[in-house]
Amino acid sequence: MMQHKIMSLIIAALVLSNVFFAIKYLSLNGNASLIQNGNTQEVRNENVSNFAKLFVIKVLKAEDEIDLEARVELENSVKATEDQEIIQKWKDFTESETDLEAQSNVKDLLELLVNKI
Repeated sequence: MMQHKIMSLIIAALVLSNVFFAIKYLSLNGNASLIQNGNTQEVRNENVSNFAKLFVIKVLKAEDEIDLEARVELENSVKATEDQEIIQKWKDFTESETDLEAQSNVKDLLELLVNKI
């Protein structure tokens, strides 16, 4: 009879510990997901910031025509943002047909970049 009570207590303790660890696991798993999403957003923000800096240096401060190497670097940087709005504004800028259109597209792109950062 005493052995039966001890065995029942051990089983109850094991069940309770399993429930406790399951709850802890689910809680930690949810926190890990939040942290991972935060890191992803941080990387995107960093990529947007890097593109904005590169754009200012290579385009806005350029005294001559932008060379092929700089264009490739800018293209890679804008793609790294993984942001379709930024990519579209960049495309609008690069496909500008007049200086006035290019100026307007630069303003739109810079406004978007500032808002994203």
